[in-house]
Amino acid sequence: MYNVLKPILNRGGAGYSMTRAESAAALNPLVDQHGQLILAYSAALRHLADRDLAATLNEGMNRLRTELFKLKETVLSFAGVPPNGVRLNADVHLGDTDAEIVHRLDDLERAYRDALREALDLPHHQLRTTAVLENHLKSSEVRVGVLHPFVTRMRRPSSDRPSQSRPAVDVPVDRETSVPADLDPDTLSADMHEQPVIEVEDVEDKA
Repeated sequence: MYNVLKPILNRGGAGYSMTRAESAAALNPLVDQHGQLILAYSAALRHLADRDLAATLNEGMNRLRTELFKLKETVLSFAGVPPNGVRLNADVHLGDTDAEIVHRLDDLERAYRDALREALDLPHHQLRTTAVLENHLKSSEVRVGVLHPFVTRMRRPSSDRPSQSRPAVDVPVDRETSVPADLDPDTLSADMHEQPVIEVEDVEDKA
C-alpha cells in the first residue's frame, strides 16, 4: 500500500520530517481500512451464533471507534481531508458459520496490523504521528490475541472439509440504535462516521 510513497519520503537526512500533505496521504488509506474493519466487527456481532464470543468482541468496540476518530483527527491536523466512509462496503458478509466469520475477521485484523507496521516503517514521521500509529498497532495486536484462541479452536473452513462451528444466526437488532439487541448499546454506535472526535493528548514534535 505504501511502497509507492517510499521513494518520495525517503529523502533528506536527519531532521527532515514529512510535509503535512505527505503525512495526510500516508494516513488516509489507514482511515479507510480501519473503517472497513469496524464494519466487519459490527457484522460479526450481528451474525455470530456464539453470543459469548460476540460479547467478548463487543468489549473492544469503543476503543476501536475511538482510534478511528483519532486517525481522522490527525489527518485533519495536517489540513487533510479524511475519507468519510462512503466508499466502504457497508454490506459486509464474513461467512455463514462462526468458523468462517472468525477466520475472516482474523484475516482482516492481521491485514490492518500489517498496514500499520508498514506505515510506521515509512521514514520521517512526525513524533505525534508515530505515537498515534504505535498506539493503534498495540491495540490491533491485542485484538489479534483475543481472536487467536477462537481461531485455533475453529478450524479454517475449506471446500472439502465441513465446518466445525455452529451456523451463524441473525440476531435481532434494536431499531433505534441499529445494534444487536443482546449486547450493550453503550459500546456500539449506529454510524461510526458521525461520532465526535475524542481528544487524545498529543506528543510534542521536535525538529
